[in-house]
Amino acid sequence: MRRVISDIGPSITITSLTNVVAFSVGALSPAKVMSLFSAGTAVAMAFDYVFELAVFAPCLLLTLRWEKDGDTVRKSNEMQSFWWYYAKFVLSKSGRICALLTVVLLYLATFLGLQKMEATFDASKTFSVTSPLKRSVDLFDIIYKQYAPINFVIRSSPNFTDPNDSTNFLGMIERLESRPEAYGRERTLFWLFGYIEFCRNELGVEMSIDSANYSLSLDYLDRFAKSHIIGEQNLVQYHLDEKGHAVIDSFLLTIIYTGKDGWHLRAQLSAEIREFLRDYAQYNITMFNYDSPIFELITSINKELAKSVVITLSSMACVCFIFVPSIVNAIAATLSILSISCSLLGMLSWLGLDLDPITMINVLMAIGFSVDFSAHTCYHFYFYERTHPATLPYGDDADGNVAKLTYTFHAIGSPLIQAGASTVFCMLPLFTISSYVVRSFAKTVCLLVALGILHGLFIVPSLLSVELWPRKDKSKQHPTAAVSKLDGNDSNEDAPMM
Repeated sequence: MRRVISDIGPSITITSLTNVVAFSVGALSPAKVMSLFSAGTAVAMAFDYVFELAVFAPCLLLTLRWEKDGDTVRKSNEMQSFWWYYAKFVLSKSGRICALLTVVLLYLATFLGLQKMEATFDASKTFSVTSPLKRSVDLFDIIYKQYAPINFVIRSSPNFTDPNDSTNFLGMIERLESRPEAYGRERTLFWLFGYIEFCRNELGVEMSIDSANYSLSLDYLDRFAKSHIIGEQNLVQYHLDEKGHAVIDSFLLTIIYTGKDGWHLRAQLSAEIREFLRDYAQYNITMFNYDSPIFELITSINKELAKSVVITLSSMACVCFIFVPSIVNAIAATLSILSISCSLLGMLSWLGLDLDPITMINVLMAIGFSVDFSAHTCYHFYFYERTHPATLPYGDDADGNVAKLTYTFHAIGSPLIQAGASTVFCMLPLFTISSYVVRSFAKTVCLLVALGILHGLFIVPSLLSVELWPRKDKSKQHPTAAVSKLDGNDSNEDAPMM
């Protein structure tokens, strides 16, 4: 058991640590759904690491009484030969060209996918297709396409008896109404327009807000506010001064827009209007929309995702430098994590996913899991140099890279493929569930497995085998010695494996 723990300890530690760090970063997200998911997963990963060593390992030791003496598990010669020829292909000219073309095509597809991905939110995606709640959300979407009001609370009212101040404020309203998404003046809900009509029709008093012939009095505001026209709606707050004149404290303005262009453009519209209102800060205007929390999430999701990715990648890089004490290999592992994460996000766009909180959670999860595909490859490639001299098994391996890659593939190739295949197999039933959340999770995991195996067994080995500086002379061994090392007959019994 001591040998088993020493062999698998680094693997379990680096996997658990990177996953806990990745999800701990996600727990700091302002999006509550993402924060709760990440925090719960981080705690679960930490407990799993403890139970793996404290509970599972002793239980495994107890099963030895049912084991037959002399049972051993050895790799077949056919598998050794396969990894040897595959390592030769990776290091060949055609293999390097294939790796280069694969990277170029992958990054091109990633770039195009990122270009077409929009930051948005669709509440119906959180429900099953057959859920009544989804039907309700769909009805709201139909309404929003025709009617998407934005309310403005003016807390520092302009002086409507002053033509200059009033004209400036009315000019702001006109600019808000002139946007292509707005219906225009005929659907704007502003108490002043109703007040002028009330004075003209009910009292016979003519007033005008035309800049060329401005004439406005608030002497009848109290009667207007108590009339049946606005009644108890509290569209305008005012008080009477010592002379009995109405002084406006605050009021509500509502401009009707269309939401036919979807959540993304509605969020963009809200952001642009907020920026526009900065030019009228003297009125202390607060823009209110029932969907403002969603709009804030949509407009900030790019920054939040970028921040989480940078922090998480930095944490992953630190972990890689700790467990892979080789600068070149650690950098290769970090670049591989970055490549897998970016490629995953771009390829998810081609699978119909948008940049929303669900995708954020999936990408954050993927960053932590992507370490497993590259760090182990880099570790074994580095570890071979320390425990094995450069070999020349078949007389044409001048720099020992074929032997190193064969050793690496022999150690992690089959487990990596088996783990990936079993994970994808477990995800297949999820595609039968008519839920966007479940299917997006399954798509992310399957795509992550494919990209991870591609990087771990093809792209990263090609990168690691590139010599950046002249190698030192190392002794060469007979082919049988190299093969015996791959068989596990290495004399270094205490050498850790990953």
